[in-house]
Amino acid sequence: MPRRSAERTVLANRNASNSRRRRAPRSGSAAKRSGSPKAALRHGAKSLPGAIDLVGRLHGRRPLGVTSNAARRHGLSLLTGAGFDGAFDVIVSGDDVQHPKPTPDLYLHACQRLHAAPSTAIAVEDSPAGARSPRAAGLYAIAIPNSPSAVLDADLLAESLASPHVRAALGLPATPARWAFTRPARAIRGRPGPG
Repeated sequence: MPRRSAERTVLANRNASNSRRRRAPRSGSAAKRSGSPKAALRHGAKSLPGAIDLVGRLHGRRPLGVTSNAARRHGLSLLTGAGFDGAFDVIVSGDDVQHPKPTPDLYLHACQRLHAAPSTAIAVEDSPAGARSPRAAGLYAIAIPNSPSAVLDADLLAESLASPHVRAALGLPATPARWAFTRPARAIRGRPGPG
């Protein structure tokens, strides 16, 4: 794979923009609390704090991809519902690989589609299985635990995507700003990656 000079490819997992909330309400149906893609579609997807700004600042500056164990249609609906329509150059779903997370397959496939060497890519994850996947693929892994008790193996652990440490690892200034996405997302199946 060609190496991108002086830039890092950023890959995020779907959970960085799914229905899992840092402080989920204790009442409501089990489906609402489950964090499943179907439940998120029924109850509205929310992004983690700092996700919109982070992706907005990286959009158009670096190749961006998303990986998800979810089926493509669920993942796309979650991204759209969370406000990320058109934000990513590549979307790799569980439909695209034989072995989902925690194996490295999703991340290796995303790097291939983005024409990026895994050693030049950064992944953002929020679950133990999710964090193992980019590490196994050779990516730099940033982990934002989806629960206070989650134990994650990552190169950088942070409480929030808005953390100055996360922003520094991605080469961004510490001060957030608002951004909007203007170009359509590219599905990966059968289409060339950015280049």
